[in-house]
Amino acid sequence: MSTHIQSRQREILCEICGKSGQASRVETRDICITCYRNAPSTRCERCRRLKHCVFPQTGLCPRCMTRPEGTCARCSHVSIISNQEAWLCSQCERMRRQSLRQKERRQVQVACTACGKVCSSFLIKRAICESCWRLERNGRAICVQCHKLKVIYQKTMRVCKPCYRDHLAPKGLRKYIEAFIAPNSFTTMLFQLLVTTIDWPNVTHAVERRFHAFGEFLQTHPFQEPLTWQTIEDTCATLVPANRQRPQFIRGCLLDVGYLLAANGQIESREIYIATRKALGPLKYVPLCLQDRVERYTDWLWESKYKPKTVREQLAALASFWTWCGLRDIQSPELVSGGLVTEYLLSLYWKWHCSHCQGTMPFEPSNRQAPRRCVHCGAIGTLIQTSWCAQQTVANHRTAIRGFFDWARVNHLVIANPVQRRIPVPPRTIRHYPPEITKHLCSLSTPDIDPTEGLILYLIIVHACSAWELRHAQIPSLLSLTEAIHVPSLAEFYYVVLSKAVPSRGKRSPGRPLHRLDFPPEAASWLKPLLEKFERQRQEIVKGTNNQYVLVAPGKAHHQTPVSGEFVRNLVMRASLHILGVACTARLLRQTAAVMLADTISAGILPWLGWEEQQAFAYAWAPREIVVPQTTDSTGKAGPATFPSAQEWRQKSSPSQSEQRGE
Repeated sequence: MSTHIQSRQREILCEICGKSGQASRVETRDICITCYRNAPSTRCERCRRLKHCVFPQTGLCPRCMTRPEGTCARCSHVSIISNQEAWLCSQCERMRRQSLRQKERRQVQVACTACGKVCSSFLIKRAICESCWRLERNGRAICVQCHKLKVIYQKTMRVCKPCYRDHLAPKGLRKYIEAFIAPNSFTTMLFQLLVTTIDWPNVTHAVERRFHAFGEFLQTHPFQEPLTWQTIEDTCATLVPANRQRPQFIRGCLLDVGYLLAANGQIESREIYIATRKALGPLKYVPLCLQDRVERYTDWLWESKYKPKTVREQLAALASFWTWCGLRDIQSPELVSGGLVTEYLLSLYWKWHCSHCQGTMPFEPSNRQAPRRCVHCGAIGTLIQTSWCAQQTVANHRTAIRGFFDWARVNHLVIANPVQRRIPVPPRTIRHYPPEITKHLCSLSTPDIDPTEGLILYLIIVHACSAWELRHAQIPSLLSLTEAIHVPSLAEFYYVVLSKAVPSRGKRSPGRPLHRLDFPPEAASWLKPLLEKFERQRQEIVKGTNNQYVLVAPGKAHHQTPVSGEFVRNLVMRASLHILGVACTARLLRQTAAVMLADTISAGILPWLGWEEQQAFAYAWAPREIVVPQTTDSTGKAGPATFPSAQEWRQKSSPSQSEQRGE
């Protein structure tokens, strides 16, 4: 007996033949089945299928008339909406249903008959996990791509699962890029700008996932023009959790887009942005009542072409001064007197140091008697007067405060400048290493030396290159019109190109007169092999990217930006540690090279190496101080804390504390 139950169809009065009968599948019109079948077949404009009763006004079949066209809520593509509740296109709706089926299947946990692991079965008729099914079906063999013993994922190509994903990645990435749509044109431009950096022969599954993550982020978080580094930093801060791979992909793509915009000149460089942000850091320590005036003074410093380092030093001194004034209820420039400034400058020379907790307390020049109790630990009789700031540091504070009140007087904020006390500046000395240090460091032809370390020591000792010149030094470039033209290597060029520094206020040195730094022919016998080894090591970091800088940081070659000053300092310290066992700084090595040149040739050669004339000729008459480099690793073991006597604290050298703070 048949169990099929026929569905009941509605009874209508046909609008074509006028007879009563059962309705056809056209729900939007009253047409009987006979008239529907006898109607001529016409091709639908949307689905391109031959259908009955196509509407002449729209050219759509009855099925397409019930499905509107719009932007999918998941993929943001303009397509036919299949699921009007979730507003999904047909492809996304199919993926949603597939995901639901997989989720329902995973809820049924069984024990695998092969490995015994409790998981969802990959097959319906047999309880087996996917890994065991792949192993039984394809076996374990050597992958032809990675040459490792793994389970074969694709039998025809005989590759493992990761290698097969990498094989499909370029095609999938091209398809995603072609179909990518963003909410606005500027966001689309940012995505396409990042696409220009793709190295298609080396596209892997990780690269495809990276672009998918960034594209989906841009579709939900569009950017408005102009895009700044601050906007990028704020957006990266919202990506949580920070240790997950997807936020890391998005964060890396945002930074890459920023570097590309900076390379095109659309925003400032990352180096300038970080220097500016660091320079404005002390502003947050200025009291709120004086924030507006100090910010106006900062704008004047930028307009006057001061370097970011100078701006930071000025703001740090002002923040310290106004914080000290705030403790005395002085919150306006017109309330500052000359005696107050003198008292502040005297308070910089000394601090009360606790021998118990190693904390410090401010020194009051008007009351030089030691406080009875430490405010940090409450110990009694442990405070000792100790030197704090050096003479040059106090003079710098005085210069910063005087500059602020000069600006305030010009802008009618004060009547006169209260800073009248002069601080004697200590006599200038030229600090340098013993000449024997450079002789040991010049062992650059030894086979065991690192080529990057050897080249940077050569440029500092022989050519007196500064840290800024080392960061911005570039390899000569040659644009070949055809592949048959040979591009010379650095050893064949036998010179580097030095960039010109941007002029700033107070920097009167024009730099080197020549941008091209030629290497001497007498050193070609050992220098060219060193350059060849350096270029091979550099190519392992650059990996085919068109980066013209001599020094390239690992993982940042595609940014087309110079390395940081910290990178150069660490490189010089590492090189000196490998050769001498002690750490030397790039600045003192350059000053040592200048002393040797001034003694052997003349101080007049130093302006040709980037020194300002007055600064260069000071090497001929200024007193000198020999600095012996110290080892960085201390072998002494930490013992119990002891309480030094007052005589020991008075005999302790104070400049060491100033040097530790970089003064």
